[in-house]
Order: sequence, then C-alpha cells, then structure tokens
Amino acid sequence: MVDEEVPRSLCFPVGGFLLPLTIGAAPVSVGLHDRTGHQMYELSEGELSFESWVAKYRPLKNHITKYPDPSADFDQFETYGEEWEFIKTQDPHNVWTYIDGDSSSLLVQGTAYVNRISYYVCEVPWIDGPDETVVISIDSECMCFDSSREDEDGEYGVDGCDLCGGSGYATEYVD
Repeated sequence: MVDEEVPRSLCFPVGGFLLPLTIGAAPVSVGLHDRTGHQMYELSEGELSFESWVAKYRPLKNHITKYPDPSADFDQFETYGEEWEFIKTQDPHNVWTYIDGDSSSLLVQGTAYVNRISYYVCEVPWIDGPDETVVISIDSECMCFDSSREDEDGEYGVDGCDLCGGSGYATEYVD
C-alpha cells in the first residue's frame, strides 16, 4: 500500500503577519511559491500577477530609450530626463509606476513619486474604482532567520541556506 501525501499547512511569521506554506499540495492558483513549488502567497482581490497585467493593459515599447531591447514587447521608462518628460505628457490612466515598497515590489496605478523605480505606459487605460496592484515580489524573513545570529556582515541566516544564501532574507517572485 502506498501512503498518500496529505497536504498540511504551516504558517511562518513574516513582517508582522503569518505567511501560509502548504506542504504536500501542488500550487492551484497564482501567487508566490517556495523553491519546491509550494504556494506561499496567494494574490488577493485587486492584485494581479505581472503576466495578467501585461495581457490586460498591454504596456508599450519605450521609443525614447538609448538602450532598446529588440526582443522585448515592451519597456520601462526612466524617472528622469526625456523619458520623464514623456511620462508627464501621458494620460495618468495609461501610466503605471514600478515602486519599491517596504517589503515588496509593486506596480501601482498612475504616476507615483515616492519609492519609484520606473514607469510603464500602457495601451489600455486603467479605470477609476477599486485600485489594482501588480505584485512583483515579496521580501520576507527566511525560515532560517534568527535575530540573535547576526554575523560580521550583518546577516541573520544560516550559511548555505537554499532560500536566502545565508542573509536571513528572501525575495519571492509572483508567478
């Protein structure tokens, strides 16, 4: 008789909330997954994966950049110079801002200034109403994090950890 693997959930404290990790079950929805494919974070209402956002809003190529990527279907726009001047002329409903948050990287609707990394201009405008956010990545304490373990490099993890490489912090990208 073969024992069936029974899915079970564990929760890990991450940035003041509990992040569920389901063990023994394949991911069934879009979200963050650990390196073995187990789902760690599920997108909430109003959150999109990057791939869903691309399909829905159709970001444009950057026609101004000095370093175009001929293989890319779309590009980011810089936060300064001619590219920033171009962004300021666009309808805000066609602009999304790539931001670096406290514990995540996100795309948010409109032209944001705080923590901005770059901008995207899209063919399809977003509409007023409930905001949509594109979750790019979540930064969290690794399972091996221990604040009492700080080494000379300011790292809090276990050397050689597969998830964080010993830093104590891991970045997980949304599929």
